[in-house]
Amino acid sequence: AENLIFLKEESGKNWKVISKQSGIPFRTIESIYLKQRTNPYIETVLKIARYFNVSLDDLVTKDLSKQYE
Repeated sequence: AENLIFLKEESGKNWKVISKQSGIPFRTIESIYLKQRTNPYIETVLKIARYFNVSLDDLVTKDLSKQYE
């Protein structure tokens, strides 16, 4: 969730735009960033990684905010 929030802030886009452009339902994105869904489907995680142009490994294992310090 933290990386998703960071990438959203870096992009300057709101959740609805990200949802529409990525093809991920808004409710799915919302449940991830609100930490209601802690284990999203791999297809969703792949879409997020592709949308933000980050590797799957970086998205799920690294603190992306530290890469931009």
